[in-house]
Amino acid sequence: MRKSNLSKLLMAVYLVAAVSPVFGQFSGSTFVESNRSKSATFYYVYDNTQGFAKEKDGQVTGLMVGIMQEFEKYLIEKEGINITTQFVLKTDFSAFLSEVKGGTGGVFGLSNISISEERRRSYAFSPPCLDNVLLLVSNDAVPTLNSLNDISSGFDGMTAYTLAESSYFKRLSSLKNQYYPGMKIEIVSSESDVMEKLKSEKAFGVLDFNYYLEVLQNRYNIKRHPAGDLQNDQFGIIMPKNSDWEPVLKEFFESGFAESSRYSQIISDNLGSTALRLLNSVRAD
Repeated sequence: MRKSNLSKLLMAVYLVAAVSPVFGQFSGSTFVESNRSKSATFYYVYDNTQGFAKEKDGQVTGLMVGIMQEFEKYLIEKEGINITTQFVLKTDFSAFLSEVKGGTGGVFGLSNISISEERRRSYAFSPPCLDNVLLLVSNDAVPTLNSLNDISSGFDGMTAYTLAESSYFKRLSSLKNQYYPGMKIEIVSSESDVMEKLKSEKAFGVLDFNYYLEVLQNRYNIKRHPAGDLQNDQFGIIMPKNSDWEPVLKEFFESGFAESSRYSQIISDNLGSTALRLLNSVRAD
C-alpha cells in the first residue's frame, strides 16, 4: 500500500473513532455537571420494544420514551436544565444491557426491563413504571396446560427459546428446576426471535404481556397457557450503576407524576386499553 493511501486510511479510522462512541462507553452528562451548566446530554439506549421504545417513521416513541420526555420537562421547570437527547438502537438484548452498564452519566436504558435484586447489583433503576405479567406461551398446536405439574409431559420433546440475562430465562430456569428437569433451553437475541420460533415449530417460551398483545393483534399462531402466568414483576428504566440521576428521577416520580392523569394517558397512548384489560384478566385468573 502506498504511503499516501495508508495516511488516508489512518485518517478515516481516526474520524470514525472521533464521532462514534466506543461500545459500552456512551458518556452522558451527570446531574452535578448539568445543574452547574444548566444543560445536559442524555443517551437513550433502546431495543425496539413494542409499546415501550420503538422507532417508526424516523421517530422513537413508547411508554418509556414518554416518561423521559416528561422528566425532561420537569428538569427545565424545576432545575432550569435544558436536555439534548440522542437515541441509540441495540437490537440484541445482551448488547443493549452492556451498552447501559458500560455508560456513564446520563445514559438510560428504555425497554421492558424487569426490576430485580440481581440487576440492582449492576444497574441503577427508576421507580417502577408499570406492573408486568410473565406469560408462558407456545405454538398454538400445543394443548393448553391445566397445571404446571403437567409441563414435563405436555411440553415433552419441545425446546424453550429465551433471551440471556432476562427475566424470561430466570422464569424458565425456575420451571425447569421445579417441574421439568429435562427442559431444553436455547438462547436467541430478541423477543421477536422467540415469537418467530414459536410460530414456526412446536416450541415454547416466556414473554411479557406487551408482546402477547402483539400476538393477539397480529393473530399469530401462538397461545398463552394461563397456568404459567407469573405476576410478581415490575418494569423500570435502567441507568449505569451509581448514576447521580437515580435520586433525581425518583424525586420526579414522587413529585406527583406517578399519580397524575398525564402518566395514565402515556400508558394508554402507548399500550392501549387492550393492555389494561389483559393485565386485569390475568390478575383475576
